[in-house]
Amino acid sequence: MIPVEPEVVYQLVGAVLDRELRSNMTDEQKIRKINDWIRWTIRPSTTTSASESLLAGAYKALNDKNGDSRVVAALAEVMLTRAEIKNLPIVRIPDAEKEHHWNLVNPDDKGWYHFDAFPNGLGLGGGSVSMFTDSDAKDFTRRIQQARDGIKDYYTYNPELYPEIVKE
Repeated sequence: MIPVEPEVVYQLVGAVLDRELRSNMTDEQKIRKINDWIRWTIRPSTTTSASESLLAGAYKALNDKNGDSRVVAALAEVMLTRAEIKNLPIVRIPDAEKEHHWNLVNPDDKGWYHFDAFPNGLGLGGGSVSMFTDSDAKDFTRRIQQARDGIKDYYTYNPELYPEIVKE
């Protein structure tokens, strides 16, 4: 595990947020900006980071400019939290073939949505990639399974562990 001082991570994240966000932005606009910054800045990696703490994962992403879904979700969690947006980490069901981590966001208390800044090569079509519903997640999971021959549980999670997510 990388030893990292919280103040260093918060300073790095603060510098990004100061450049990217404006005080008059809505939570949804901030979420979109954070998503775009991560997607355009952090390259996806398949390196596993199972032992990384939240701050170590965020630091790795900021320092190395790459990371797996756990590292990207950690960076997103720190950025969203520092931007004062309600968020929670979420993880694919434990018996899936591969791990996948993403976040939930609740902009302006409008309800919980999925947020996944880890690039996966497939978009959600006309919907937002920074906030998507449970129906979108199920459709996206089906499309990934068809396109990737086998990843059948992409956004499959245990709903008992999380608040209710906006369905449609």
